[in-house]
Amino acid sequence: MNKENYKNYHDEINEKRIHSSYPIRAYAHLRQYDCFIDNIPSDVKTVLEAGCGEGTLTIRIAKKYPNLNIKAFDIGEENIKSAKLLAKKEGIKNIEFFNGDAENIDFPDNSFDLVVSSHVLEHLPSFDKGLSELKRVSKKHVFFAVPTCLNLSCFSLLGYDNYWKFSTRSIFSLGVGFCRVLFSFITFSEGPDEGYGPNKDIHIWRFPWIVRKKIKKSGLKLISYKASSLLFPYFLLGLSKKIDESFSAKSYFREFGFGTTFYCRKQ
Repeated sequence: MNKENYKNYHDEINEKRIHSSYPIRAYAHLRQYDCFIDNIPSDVKTVLEAGCGEGTLTIRIAKKYPNLNIKAFDIGEENIKSAKLLAKKEGIKNIEFFNGDAENIDFPDNSFDLVVSSHVLEHLPSFDKGLSELKRVSKKHVFFAVPTCLNLSCFSLLGYDNYWKFSTRSIFSLGVGFCRVLFSFITFSEGPDEGYGPNKDIHIWRFPWIVRKKIKKSGLKLISYKASSLLFPYFLLGLSKKIDESFSAKSYFREFGFGTTFYCRKQ
């Protein structure tokens, strides 16, 4: 990860994904956020989001839980500008946005009841360092989501295609993506690196068992985990919704998430 690239990079998540003209793309990301929003513990009063981007998740949490005291940071300067503007537009007053680094969080130990991070750790030079920082500044809970690679929509992206629209590349992309995942498995790597943004910075789709091992190594207690979505690519949104409602948190099925959300507690 070249942090200078990220400081100057504007995600434009709201425009490209949340308000995408492709319903399956919007659904994938809204579902990812709901895995956080719908599971905030009742004992939480203070929240930190590490790597908030344009503040999409933070603002949604603040809307549902207006009594929470929330802070959120991102390394991207343009992202934080957008987050502040969106919060002002939405009339949100219980969030403080600022620039920061997820590998060096500028708060003392045990500062927040809950620390959340959505699809950030896979971008860091050291996943373990990032997770250690989330744990350090949390008093109680650490919830995070990362991309995991045992999913057809993941195969599509790793096969140099877009899972939200079918094209001539789609015929081959699932096979190419599967081969990249298989190669990572047989070479004992953590997972394939997709590359992110115009500079193709690090963006690793990890095997879910690798993430669980990292959680154990960190000293956090894994309470539960679920597939953020069991998303099918291209045009199967209705089927994906029905399957998510029934199976995304079930044993075995949750291994095949298009991203996985992990719910941990500090011991």
